[in-house]
Amino acid sequence: MNVLFFAVLATAGIVILKREGVSFAAASLKARLRLRNISRKDWLLVVVGVVIVDGSYIALMSVGEPLAGLLPGWMSAPYRTGAEADPSGDYLGLLPFSGMILFNIGSEEFLWRGCVLPRQELCHGRRTWWIHGLQWALFHWFQAWHLPAILPGALVHGWLSTRTQSMVPCLGLHLGLNGLGIIMLAVLLVG
Repeated sequence: MNVLFFAVLATAGIVILKREGVSFAAASLKARLRLRNISRKDWLLVVVGVVIVDGSYIALMSVGEPLAGLLPGWMSAPYRTGAEADPSGDYLGLLPFSGMILFNIGSEEFLWRGCVLPRQELCHGRRTWWIHGLQWALFHWFQAWHLPAILPGALVHGWLSTRTQSMVPCLGLHLGLNGLGIIMLAVLLVG
């Protein structure tokens, strides 16, 4: 199901670009998606952003837990699963999980920071980063229990991409956050 969802995101981005009349030549796509190199100072902001986003995410996850009891079961599943199966030793399980995380990051960044954010900047100017961040957080409505933990990171994503005029930092930032899941699974696998 996740693969289908992320494929829909990627398709939505392609439709947006086609409707804009963007050429799918490499140079044109690179410019439109703002796949530009960034400075060392901006990479330092990515590192600081990963620390802030990961720290706020971990700190705020407990805020969502009480909300889980108020939500339908399908929205609060992570808090209702009870004892998890022991994944230790299932090293092949890390491959599809890692692939899914990378597909998640690629499709979300392509749509949100590559296609949507530049269009929003035309309408909202300097306010774009927080409008975009709030919308991206609300995009995760299906994980309502997760919203308090997602919001700070969503705002940092909007700010960083707007500041650097590149989606490259957000690819790193997103990997820094979602990479936590890969690291946690790897630790569980080792046992």
